[in-house]
Amino acid sequence: MVESSEGQGSNFIVDLPLSEIAGRKKPVAKKTVSLERLQGLKVLLAEDVGINALIMKSVLEFRGCIVTIAANGKEAVEAFSESKENEFDLIITDLKMPVMDGFEAARMIRAMERSDAKTIPIIASTADAFSDTKGKILEAGMNCRVVKPIDGDALGKVIVELLAKLEK
Repeated sequence: MVESSEGQGSNFIVDLPLSEIAGRKKPVAKKTVSLERLQGLKVLLAEDVGINALIMKSVLEFRGCIVTIAANGKEAVEAFSESKENEFDLIITDLKMPVMDGFEAARMIRAMERSDAKTIPIIASTADAFSDTKGKILEAGMNCRVVKPIDGDALGKVIVELLAKLEK
């Protein structure tokens, strides 16, 4: 079920049937993920393919985010280093870009001498769903990944859940 109010945000309710365990049935669980948390979120998006950057920007802005685009990892590192501390709430980076890839950009951001560089959530955006890539993503200092093509609602849910996990 979806509930949406203009200017207020959206609530998504997903019914997940649970399997029978040891002969007992568990009640059906309802989990609500409120995408209201995305309202006003400042996102630095590193994406080298123009159409992909525009699509991702539109997807994020539709959900209330404020998006700054960097055309490659080097531009993302520069944008982050020139920003005020805590100016950005989240970084989403493509992994394969010219000039500097997302792996190197994440490493350089994490190595910066400022407190937000160590804590800002970084999400990898990639078409590569292989498990060995996941390990490389974590080693580079990124928190998680989303696989292209991007589903807007799924991306919103990943962001909200990641922020909630990091705020604990």
